[in-house]
Amino acid sequence: MIILATGFVVSHLLSKRLMPFMEKLFLKLPGVRQVYPSIKQIISFIFSKDKPAFKKVVMVEYPSKGIWSMGFMTNDSFKEAEEEAGQELVHILIGTTPSPWSGFFIMVPKSQVKFLDISVEAGIKLIVSGGILKPS
Repeated sequence: MIILATGFVVSHLLSKRLMPFMEKLFLKLPGVRQVYPSIKQIISFIFSKDKPAFKKVVMVEYPSKGIWSMGFMTNDSFKEAEEEAGQELVHILIGTTPSPWSGFFIMVPKSQVKFLDISVEAGIKLIVSGGILKPS
């Protein structure tokens, strides 16, 4: 019971008061204030259970014609980019091995995107393994 009570106190009471205080101290470090809020937002979005960061597994000809790269559709494009391109775009993250969360962000015309019929988890396994583990 003591361990359970201690865990409850630390996780619910202290963490809610201590974390904002620690975050304020952390933000005072040089250069952190400019980068930390964006990184925090990205990490919370990637690991959110409500909205998955990767919507679909896709293939695009990247970095050049005839070379196909697998990536993840992260979003539809924004109005200004579509107006400038003159066509409907989608956001694609071309993940790198062994960490599919890093890589290259590209905006591709939707007409040039091939949507694969595999789960995001299978796509992540394929990228992390460097192509060794194929989707079933």
